[in-house]
Amino acid sequence: MTTDEERLTVVNVVASTRVAEELDLPDIAIQLNCE
Repeated sequence: MTTDEERLTVVNVVASTRVAEELDLPDIAIQLNCE
């Protein structure tokens, strides 16, 4: 069972990681994954 808030958090992290990868900014992706 996942709440809407948890689902949004996961979506935001995945989207942010994809953006970081597209922009070739691994440092940002690492910071997001470590949070």
